[in-house]
This record gives sequence, structure tokens and C-alpha cells, in this order.
Amino acid sequence: MSKEIKINHICRVEGHGGVTIDMERDIVNIEVFEGSRFFEFLVIGKSYQEIPQIVCRICAICSISHMITALMAIENAFGIQISRQTMLLRELIHCGGMIESHGLHLFCLAAPDYLGVTSVITLAEKEPELANMGLRLKKLGNKIQEIIGGGRPIHPINLCIGGFGMIPEKHELLALKKELETAVDDGIRAAQVFSKIDIFPVDEPQSEKGAGNGCG
Repeated sequence: MSKEIKINHICRVEGHGGVTIDMERDIVNIEVFEGSRFFEFLVIGKSYQEIPQIVCRICAICSISHMITALMAIENAFGIQISRQTMLLRELIHCGGMIESHGLHLFCLAAPDYLGVTSVITLAEKEPELANMGLRLKKLGNKIQEIIGGGRPIHPINLCIGGFGMIPEKHELLALKKELETAVDDGIRAAQVFSKIDIFPVDEPQSEKGAGNGCG
């Protein structure tokens, strides 16, 4: 009898991965494959104005993070100081990206396993309130990116070196503010739900550990 369980493809993950369980030696190996895409080579010889749009294609879920990072690197290279308005709008759209990404990961990819169902479809049937809450949060994150990013939730076209192509209208930001205030309850409820899931034991740290300089 084989004492090894091997799963070559794990579903509901961003990327490709597998797991091997050695029953005899009580060993679990997680095998994650990340193919090299050589984005560093793709931008060689390109205009600096093209680079943010190229590197944000690294991911369709967290594209805004890659775009802002590229913009910051170019601005630092040229010594460009952005305005407070630009800084705040970038922070807002980055928060939108995080809300969308967490909504997708927690409710669509992770929750089915944590709650013992086969998929997000089954989750919606078993826990419709929970599934709807996750979709509301994800939709809100998408809307933030659409308003500030130029009408699209991924691969934004409105961010540029030094600022934005167009600044969102005041009425759009005020309406978004109301939606964010309404969504606070969903965010708190989501934190409560996932904090109660006994996933694995976590040891309390004996001392605080910093991540070094440059953390803001």
C-alpha cells in the first residue's frame, strides 16, 4: 500500500501549486511553482512612460500595487515630488485594490475550505449572508479603482508619473465616501467571522520584530 498522497494541482489558489504527504515519515511538502515571466527584461529599452502600464500586467488582482510601485520608482529617479492630493488619491485606490483582493481571497478562495464547503457557489447556498457580504466588499474595492483609475477595476489607465490624467469629480468622491461609511459594518463583520476560525495554532511572539527602515 502506498504511504504517500500526492496532489499535483491545488485549486482556488493564485498561481500553481501541489502538495505531497508522506504518511510514513509524517512529512507534508507544499510545492509551489511560479514561472519566471522576466518583466525586468520586458521593460529594457522601453520609454519610462510605458513601464507602469507594462509591469501592472504582472497581476490582474493586485495590478494597482505594481503600477504605484513603478510610478514611485520613476519619480524617485527623476526627483519628482508629488502633491498631497496625488498621494491621497493613490493611497485611496491602493486601499481599493486591497479591499478587492481580500474580498476575493477570503470569501471566494479561502472561506469554502475553512467552512467545509466545496466552492463559493456552495458557500452562497449554505451561507448566503456571508457570501453576499464578501461580494459587496469586493465590488466596493472594484468601484474605488474604477473611479480613480479611469473607469476600469484592473490595469488602471488614469495614473501617471507625477499625478493623474484626470482628477475624480467631487460628487463621485462624496458618493464613494458614503458607500465606504456604509461598508464599515461589513468590514468589521468579516474580521469577526475569520478571527473565530480555528485554522492553526499561532504562538505569541516573545519580542517585537521590526521590518527595518523604510516602512513608513
